[in-house]
Amino acid sequence: MPRLIDGVRRLGRRVLLSRSMRAADSSDSPDTSPRPWLLPEPDKADRADVLACFRLILGRNPHAEEWPGHSARVGEPLAGVVASYVNSLEFSRRGLLERNLTEGLALTALPGFRIYTADDDAAVGRHVRGDNYEADVTAVFRRFVRPGMHVIDIGANIGYFTMLSASLAGGGGSVLAVEPNPRNARLLEASRRANGFDHVTLAQVAAGARTGLLVLHVHGAWLACALFAEQQRQRHRPHLADGVHAQ
Repeated sequence: MPRLIDGVRRLGRRVLLSRSMRAADSSDSPDTSPRPWLLPEPDKADRADVLACFRLILGRNPHAEEWPGHSARVGEPLAGVVASYVNSLEFSRRGLLERNLTEGLALTALPGFRIYTADDDAAVGRHVRGDNYEADVTAVFRRFVRPGMHVIDIGANIGYFTMLSASLAGGGGSVLAVEPNPRNARLLEASRRANGFDHVTLAQVAAGARTGLLVLHVHGAWLACALFAEQQRQRHRPHLADGVHAQ
Protein backbone atom coordinates (compact mmCIF):
# COMPACT_ATOMS: atom_id res chain seq x y z
CA MET A 1 0.00 0.00 0.00
CA PRO A 2 2.76 2.57 0.81
CA ARG A 3 4.31 1.91 -2.62
CA LEU A 4 0.92 2.43 -4.30
CA ILE A 5 0.36 5.71 -2.49
CA ASP A 6 3.87 6.89 -3.34
CA GLY A 7 3.29 6.01 -7.02
CA VAL A 8 0.01 7.92 -7.07
CA ARG A 9 1.73 10.94 -5.57
CA ARG A 10 4.49 10.86 -8.20
CA LEU A 11 1.88 10.56 -10.96
CA GLY A 12 -0.04 13.49 -9.49
CA ARG A 13 3.09 15.64 -9.47
CA ARG A 14 3.71 14.81 -13.13
CA VAL A 15 0.13 15.77 -14.06
CA LEU A 16 0.41 19.05 -12.20
CA LEU A 17 3.76 19.79 -13.85
CA SER A 18 2.29 19.01 -17.29
CA ARG A 19 -0.67 21.29 -16.65
CA SER A 20 1.55 24.13 -15.45
CA MET A 21 3.73 23.83 -18.56
CA ARG A 22 0.68 23.94 -20.84
CA ALA A 23 -0.64 26.95 -18.95
CA ALA A 24 2.69 28.72 -19.36
CA ASP A 25 2.73 27.99 -23.09
CA SER A 26 -0.84 29.22 -23.56
CA SER A 27 -0.13 32.45 -21.68
CA ASP A 28 2.61 33.28 -24.21
CA SER A 29 0.38 32.72 -27.23
CA PRO A 30 -2.97 34.53 -27.56
CA ASP A 31 -4.03 32.01 -30.20
CA THR A 32 -4.31 29.21 -27.61
CA SER A 33 -6.12 31.31 -25.02
CA PRO A 34 -9.88 30.77 -24.82
CA ARG A 35 -10.35 34.48 -23.97
CA PRO A 36 -7.58 36.52 -25.66
CA TRP A 37 -9.38 39.81 -24.98
CA LEU A 38 -8.61 39.36 -21.29
CA LEU A 39 -4.84 39.22 -21.84
CA PRO A 40 -2.78 42.29 -20.88
CA GLU A 41 -1.86 44.68 -23.68
CA PRO A 42 1.63 43.77 -24.92
CA ASP A 43 4.39 46.35 -25.05
CA LYS A 44 7.29 44.02 -25.85
CA ALA A 45 7.52 41.71 -28.85
CA ASP A 46 7.71 37.95 -28.36
CA ARG A 47 8.51 35.17 -30.84
CA ALA A 48 4.87 34.84 -31.86
CA ASP A 49 4.76 38.56 -32.67
CA VAL A 50 7.82 38.34 -34.91
CA LEU A 51 6.39 35.33 -36.72
CA ALA A 52 3.07 37.15 -37.13
CA CYS A 53 4.91 40.06 -38.75
CA PHE A 54 6.34 37.69 -41.33
CA ARG A 55 3.03 36.01 -42.09
CA LEU A 56 0.70 39.03 -41.99
CA ILE A 57 2.93 41.83 -43.24
CA LEU A 58 5.42 40.07 -45.52
CA GLY A 59 3.03 37.31 -46.51
CA ARG A 60 5.41 34.43 -45.92
CA ASN A 61 7.15 32.33 -43.29
CA PRO A 62 10.74 33.22 -42.33
CA HIS A 63 13.64 31.34 -43.85
CA ALA A 64 15.88 29.29 -41.60
CA GLU A 65 18.87 31.53 -42.35
CA GLU A 66 17.13 34.77 -41.34
CA TRP A 67 15.12 33.59 -38.37
CA PRO A 68 17.93 33.83 -35.77
CA GLY A 69 18.46 37.50 -36.55
CA HIS A 70 14.77 38.38 -36.57
CA SER A 71 13.92 36.35 -33.49
CA ALA A 72 16.69 38.22 -31.65
CA ARG A 73 14.32 41.20 -31.64
CA VAL A 74 12.21 39.50 -29.01
CA GLY A 75 11.90 41.87 -26.07
CA GLU A 76 12.08 45.05 -28.16
CA PRO A 77 9.13 47.49 -28.15
CA LEU A 78 6.35 45.90 -30.16
CA ALA A 79 5.46 49.08 -32.06
CA GLY A 80 9.03 49.46 -33.29
CA VAL A 81 9.22 45.86 -34.45
CA VAL A 82 5.95 46.13 -36.39
CA ALA A 83 6.99 49.47 -37.93
CA SER A 84 10.21 47.97 -39.28
CA TYR A 85 8.26 45.35 -41.24
CA VAL A 86 5.60 47.79 -42.46
CA ASN A 87 8.29 50.20 -43.70
CA SER A 88 10.35 47.46 -45.36
CA LEU A 89 10.95 47.30 -49.11
CA GLU A 90 9.57 43.76 -49.19
CA PHE A 91 6.21 44.91 -47.83
CA SER A 92 6.04 47.88 -50.21
CA ARG A 93 6.58 45.53 -53.14
CA ARG A 94 3.43 43.63 -52.19
CA GLY A 95 1.44 46.71 -53.21
CA LEU A 96 -1.23 46.21 -50.59
CA LEU A 97 -1.42 49.94 -49.84
CA GLU A 98 -1.43 50.99 -53.49
CA ARG A 99 -4.39 48.96 -54.69
CA ASN A 100 -6.76 50.84 -57.00
CA LEU A 101 -10.09 50.90 -55.21
CA THR A 102 -11.96 51.52 -58.48
CA GLU A 103 -10.42 48.55 -60.28
CA GLY A 104 -13.02 46.01 -61.33
CA LEU A 105 -15.94 48.42 -60.90
CA ALA A 106 -18.44 49.60 -63.49
CA LEU A 107 -21.15 52.25 -63.44
CA THR A 108 -24.22 50.67 -65.00
CA ALA A 109 -27.04 52.83 -66.36
CA LEU A 110 -30.53 51.48 -65.68
CA PRO A 111 -33.96 53.05 -66.20
CA GLY A 112 -34.13 55.97 -63.77
CA PHE A 113 -30.74 55.60 -62.08
CA ARG A 114 -27.14 54.46 -62.27
CA ILE A 115 -25.41 52.00 -59.97
CA TYR A 116 -21.86 50.82 -59.32
CA THR A 117 -21.21 47.07 -59.54
CA ALA A 118 -18.11 44.89 -59.05
CA ASP A 119 -16.75 42.37 -61.52
CA ASP A 120 -16.46 39.64 -58.88
CA ASP A 121 -20.00 40.06 -57.50
CA ALA A 122 -21.79 37.05 -58.95
CA ALA A 123 -24.71 37.29 -56.53
CA VAL A 124 -26.02 40.75 -57.38
CA GLY A 125 -23.71 42.77 -59.61
CA ARG A 126 -23.75 40.38 -62.55
CA HIS A 127 -27.55 40.41 -62.70
CA VAL A 128 -27.76 44.17 -62.18
CA ARG A 129 -25.47 44.76 -65.15
CA GLY A 130 -27.76 42.65 -67.29
CA ASP A 131 -30.82 44.54 -65.98
CA ASN A 132 -32.36 41.26 -64.85
CA TYR A 133 -31.90 41.37 -61.08
CA GLU A 134 -34.99 40.23 -59.15
CA ALA A 135 -37.30 41.24 -61.99
CA ASP A 136 -40.41 40.14 -60.10
CA VAL A 137 -39.56 42.23 -57.02
CA THR A 138 -38.52 45.14 -59.23
CA ALA A 139 -41.94 45.05 -60.85
CA VAL A 140 -43.60 45.31 -57.43
CA PHE A 141 -41.45 48.34 -56.51
CA ARG A 142 -42.22 50.10 -59.78
CA ARG A 143 -45.92 49.45 -59.28
CA PHE A 144 -46.29 50.64 -55.68
CA VAL A 145 -43.51 53.14 -54.87
CA ARG A 146 -44.80 56.63 -55.64
CA PRO A 147 -43.30 60.15 -55.43
CA GLY A 148 -43.06 61.40 -51.87
CA MET A 149 -42.96 57.94 -50.27
CA HIS A 150 -40.46 56.97 -47.57
CA VAL A 151 -38.68 53.62 -48.00
CA ILE A 152 -36.43 51.60 -45.69
CA ASP A 153 -34.12 49.12 -47.44
CA ILE A 154 -32.83 46.68 -44.79
CA GLY A 155 -29.95 44.60 -46.05
CA ALA A 156 -29.44 46.95 -48.97
CA ASN A 157 -26.40 45.14 -50.38
CA ILE A 158 -24.92 47.33 -53.15
CA GLY A 159 -28.08 49.46 -53.21
CA TYR A 160 -30.09 48.28 -56.23
CA PHE A 161 -33.47 48.64 -54.52
CA THR A 162 -32.21 51.74 -52.71
CA MET A 163 -31.46 53.49 -56.00
CA LEU A 164 -34.64 52.17 -57.58
CA SER A 165 -36.73 53.46 -54.67
CA ALA A 166 -34.93 56.81 -54.68
CA SER A 167 -35.64 57.26 -58.38
CA LEU A 168 -39.33 56.44 -57.87
CA ALA A 169 -39.88 58.39 -54.63
CA GLY A 170 -38.07 61.46 -55.89
CA GLY A 171 -36.69 64.32 -53.88
CA GLY A 172 -39.96 64.68 -52.00
CA GLY A 173 -39.51 61.25 -50.47
CA SER A 174 -36.64 59.52 -48.71
CA VAL A 175 -34.82 56.22 -48.59
CA LEU A 176 -32.92 54.77 -45.61
CA ALA A 177 -30.47 52.06 -46.63
CA VAL A 178 -29.19 49.71 -43.92
CA GLU A 179 -26.09 47.73 -44.93
CA PRO A 180 -23.28 46.54 -42.60
CA ASN A 181 -20.85 45.21 -45.21
CA PRO A 182 -18.21 47.94 -45.72
CA ARG A 183 -17.54 47.06 -49.36
CA ASN A 184 -21.22 47.08 -50.24
CA ALA A 185 -21.66 50.31 -48.31
CA ARG A 186 -18.88 52.00 -50.30
CA LEU A 187 -20.50 50.99 -53.59
CA LEU A 188 -23.88 52.14 -52.37
CA GLU A 189 -22.52 55.53 -51.32
CA ALA A 190 -20.71 55.91 -54.65
CA SER A 191 -23.97 55.20 -56.48
CA ARG A 192 -25.83 57.68 -54.31
CA ARG A 193 -23.37 60.41 -55.23
CA ALA A 194 -23.34 59.46 -58.91
CA ASN A 195 -27.12 59.93 -59.02
CA GLY A 196 -27.18 63.03 -56.82
CA PHE A 197 -29.69 61.32 -54.51
CA ASP A 198 -29.49 63.62 -51.49
CA HIS A 199 -32.68 62.05 -50.14
CA VAL A 200 -30.87 58.71 -49.60
CA THR A 201 -29.33 58.05 -46.19
CA LEU A 202 -26.90 55.16 -45.66
CA ALA A 203 -26.59 53.53 -42.23
CA GLN A 204 -23.60 51.17 -42.17
CA VAL A 205 -25.01 49.00 -39.40
CA ALA A 206 -26.94 45.75 -39.06
CA ALA A 207 -30.61 45.72 -38.14
CA GLY A 208 -31.49 43.74 -35.04
CA ALA A 209 -33.80 43.46 -32.05
CA ARG A 210 -31.37 45.23 -29.71
CA THR A 211 -28.32 47.44 -29.70
CA GLY A 212 -25.02 45.57 -29.57
CA LEU A 213 -21.73 44.75 -31.24
CA LEU A 214 -21.54 41.81 -33.64
CA VAL A 215 -18.86 40.25 -35.85
CA LEU A 216 -19.50 40.43 -39.59
CA HIS A 217 -17.83 37.67 -41.61
CA VAL A 218 -17.41 38.99 -45.15
CA HIS A 219 -14.83 36.59 -46.63
CA GLY A 220 -16.52 34.87 -49.56
CA ALA A 221 -19.76 36.57 -48.62
CA TRP A 222 -20.79 37.26 -52.20
CA LEU A 223 -20.38 33.61 -53.15
CA ALA A 224 -22.46 32.54 -50.17
CA CYS A 225 -25.07 35.15 -51.02
CA ALA A 226 -25.15 33.91 -54.59
CA LEU A 227 -25.91 30.36 -53.51
CA PHE A 228 -28.48 31.48 -50.96
CA ALA A 229 -30.09 33.94 -53.36
CA GLU A 230 -30.43 31.29 -56.04
CA GLN A 231 -32.04 28.89 -53.57
CA GLN A 232 -34.50 31.56 -52.45
CA ARG A 233 -35.17 32.60 -56.02
CA GLN A 234 -36.06 29.07 -57.04
CA ARG A 235 -38.15 28.55 -53.91
CA HIS A 236 -40.23 31.73 -54.19
CA ARG A 237 -40.24 32.48 -57.91
CA PRO A 238 -43.54 30.71 -58.76
CA HIS A 239 -45.37 32.40 -55.88
CA LEU A 240 -43.97 35.88 -56.57
CA ALA A 241 -44.47 35.58 -60.30
CA ASP A 242 -48.09 34.55 -59.87
CA GLY A 243 -48.61 37.43 -57.47
CA VAL A 244 -47.19 39.97 -59.89
CA HIS A 245 -49.15 38.61 -62.84
CA ALA A 246 -52.33 38.54 -60.79
CA GLN A 247 -52.00 42.26 -60.19
